[in-house]
Amino acid sequence: MAEPSIDPQHWRNCASMARTKAERVQDIRFKRIMLAIADLYDGLAERVEQAFAESAPIKPDRLFRDPDLGGRFPLQAGVPT
Repeated sequence: MAEPSIDPQHWRNCASMARTKAERVQDIRFKRIMLAIADLYDGLAERVEQAFAESAPIKPDRLFRDPDLGGRFPLQAGVPT
């Protein structure tokens, strides 16, 4: 089995679990937070896949920082309310 941080399926499973939790709660704020987290996990999976497709070395900095957020970690940018 691949290292979880470089296995896209690991991140897709995390996204699925976050969406499942979001479906089970009534609190709309919690639901939004969990769905935002699921989207972040999907983004990580896509970055891992892209890094493998480019045959580029995978660096944690490249996977976990979002260039669209000025290089910050996604959760530093805030969660939609």
